[in-house]
Amino acid sequence: MHERRFNPEHMAKLDSPERKVALPPEPLLEKLALNENATILDLGAGTGYFTIPAAGRTYATVYALDVEPRMLEVVRSKAEQQQLKNVRLIEGHLEQIPLEAESVVRVIPSLVLHEAEPLHQALNEISQSSSPRRAMSMPGVGEEGDRTRAAAASSNRFRRVRRIV
Repeated sequence: MHERRFNPEHMAKLDSPERKVALPPEPLLEKLALNENATILDLGAGTGYFTIPAAGRTYATVYALDVEPRMLEVVRSKAEQQQLKNVRLIEGHLEQIPLEAESVVRVIPSLVLHEAEPLHQALNEISQSSSPRRAMSMPGVGEEGDRTRAAAASSNRFRRVRRIV
């Protein structure tokens, strides 16, 4: 495992009450201005913290991309429990997103871009998979999040990069 990759042994932290207080998914998803036709890509989906509530806000596909199969199994289980038929699981890396060009309208790169190596390759992949010059909203906190947002903004691949936390 890459030293920056999240250790799946700690996946319980991703759905902890502390995280729900610090980074509640619903208000953040509201800021994305999702509509019922918005195709979404959740990068580093983990346990579906954003994937599952986003799938309840759209009829379109919500792609949950994660490098760790155990994380995707949790997302699959949650989607089945909530009878969400629009969640698609993708095992893959940020630096090589296996989606067609311009196949998503919104990208949720929550607390994961710092794991990309090299970052510019992940940003290129995000840019290619999303509709041209879309805004990218990045839930995240701290210094690492600020550096990642600055890199995304300077790439000129996104119309706007918003910090929503």
